[in-house]
Amino acid sequence: MSRRGWGPADVIAVLGALATGAVGGISLFAPATLLKAVGEGNQAVNAGTQIFANYTGTRNLAAALVLLALVVMRSGRVLAGLLITVALTNFLDAITDLAAQRWPAIPGPIIFSIAFMAAALLLLERADEPQTGSSV
Repeated sequence: MSRRGWGPADVIAVLGALATGAVGGISLFAPATLLKAVGEGNQAVNAGTQIFANYTGTRNLAAALVLLALVVMRSGRVLAGLLITVALTNFLDAITDLAAQRWPAIPGPIIFSIAFMAAALLLLERADEPQTGSSV
């Protein structure tokens, strides 16, 4: 069932999608910049790094595009599922950053994980509310 109006969850999803897409683009086209952003600016971008930057970039761009499409399509429950997936991905990124002691890289994934999970919970709460008005 489609939802009406824009809520905080939609705004979080759109902003998160834009940020995820931006990170994806940076990963694809400027991996050295991404390394600097996570506190690893002294590392050289070699062929292996470029391959994994490409994988990361395309996956981030795909997630961003699907997030935006689901917001436009007003698919609340499906959007909530993807938001939970992206929240878990960011949380696991933070865990690996913590394990590797990449301190500058930890806050971003934690913030996005919390925001995406909050948006998902808002959408699921809204999906469980009874619909008002007449059905045709």
